[in-house]
Amino acid sequence: MLFIALKAGLLAAFLYYIVWERVIKLYYIYWYYRSQGIPTVGFPLPVVGNLPLFLKSLYGMTAKSKTPLEDYFTAVFGPGKLPPLFLDMRHPKGILVVTGPQYVDELYIGKNKYFDKDEKERRVYYGWFGDSIFHAKSDHIWLEQRKHLAAAFYKEKMNLMLKIMIGVTNQRVQKWLKDYGTGVERPDVSMTLEFSDLIADSDLAAVFGVRSIQHKLRYHHWGEQMDVTIGKMLKMLGGRYLSRVYHPLRNMFDCFDMMDITSEERENNGNVQRFKEHVRSLIDDRRREMKQPGFNLKGSFDFLTQLLSDDMYKDNDKMMMDECLTFIGAATQTTTFLLSNVVYYMMKNPEVLIKAKAEIKANLFSRLPKGASLTEDGVWENLLLSEENVDTLPYMLQCIYETLRIESSATISSAVRLTETLPVLDKTIRSDTSIMIGIHRLHTNPDQWPEPHRYIPDRFNPESPHYLTNEGKRRHAMSFGPFLGGKRVCLGKTFAEHVMKSILPIIIAQVGLEIPAHSDIAGDIKPALNHFSGQPPYIVKMTPINL
Repeated sequence: MLFIALKAGLLAAFLYYIVWERVIKLYYIYWYYRSQGIPTVGFPLPVVGNLPLFLKSLYGMTAKSKTPLEDYFTAVFGPGKLPPLFLDMRHPKGILVVTGPQYVDELYIGKNKYFDKDEKERRVYYGWFGDSIFHAKSDHIWLEQRKHLAAAFYKEKMNLMLKIMIGVTNQRVQKWLKDYGTGVERPDVSMTLEFSDLIADSDLAAVFGVRSIQHKLRYHHWGEQMDVTIGKMLKMLGGRYLSRVYHPLRNMFDCFDMMDITSEERENNGNVQRFKEHVRSLIDDRRREMKQPGFNLKGSFDFLTQLLSDDMYKDNDKMMMDECLTFIGAATQTTTFLLSNVVYYMMKNPEVLIKAKAEIKANLFSRLPKGASLTEDGVWENLLLSEENVDTLPYMLQCIYETLRIESSATISSAVRLTETLPVLDKTIRSDTSIMIGIHRLHTNPDQWPEPHRYIPDRFNPESPHYLTNEGKRRHAMSFGPFLGGKRVCLGKTFAEHVMKSILPIIIAQVGLEIPAHSDIAGDIKPALNHFSGQPPYIVKMTPINL
């Protein structure tokens, strides 16, 4: 009898929870926002909300799809401009999607004090990011950690990291030209794979002071085992791990956030653990090296050595692990996507590539010492890092920004929320409602960006008519924001920009890239390249060039 009563009590509690949290509260939140005139993706069903509509987009993705959410929003609102603020009820507590720059401005600036990361995503991605500042709550500990980490990106230290990344890039370029750029029948080259390995090498040098070409790790994929480079492993890991947030059970019940629900998630978590073990071995090796009498601390540039010298981090291996894994995971993938996309759009817009090369020739190569060879790393270091050459490639930076605009590495932000229920312009947003910034739709808003799907780097040139809206006015300052904003702006924003400005000129000044007729990028439709797309090869031919 006691057992039966216990079962009945548990069933009653579960039913109470479902009725209260997943029916009554769901429709209250829906009414709360609809009564303010906020549009929604559709009328939610009891318990599951709008989840079935989202799952239709998730499981119907094609090679042309950017992300599941982009397909989802397009299915509801069409391919054009989205409402500046709308409600998505695929989660019972609701998610507000923001695409209007005025609302973004109010969140980043007007409500900056109350603007914070969403706890749910911290739990979902805890296995990879742990307690790193990326998802941590904005408290005094987070602020102190951020200050200590920011010190690693001060100009002198950042230049040391960039110096080694320039060397890694130039050496890889010379290898490409030797392996792929000679002979009558030049081989097909996967641009995304080569760029992925290049960025992994560069980032590992900057973070750990090692070269990934010396390391291959065991990766498990659908029961099969293979040895892959760290660059390829990070690409394969990224999409599989980030897709955790879309699992239906996690959308419905928070208790599943930190669990591995499927066999694929368990397999992928094993891959993450193997990568963590590798990182731990790098930390242990560096700690031993630093104890050696001849270790040159001042000459050590990498992120790990700086953490091992920092009073806040040096005795806390977990803190170091979390920050290193976040840095290498986020930086490698986003920079690979950005580099591949910039070069893709340059190849598809020859006038842009010609102008970028002309700028390099006029602004950099005019300062080359007589007899200097571009095959030497030191020549590129002097060209790209010397004080007199800083900011001498403005058009190159405009190409980078335009690529981030038209195809940002993240089409939608990680989830954030307000710490208190507050008015945001003409609406009131609850503290328990998740908020996501629709970065791609913010960047392609036709009110702010005329012909938003054309690649026009001059949009970022203040002297160009493309700098203005159709009405001849300046764009809203928040119409471009690939790195989030406010106090939660990406810590690596400046570093990422400097990396691209250092790597891109080395490649396009020495490597001619052609798209063969049989390439996957020969057509007018660009294969999606993001965390969820796998890794389309972007087949090219390489040849040596001299500007």
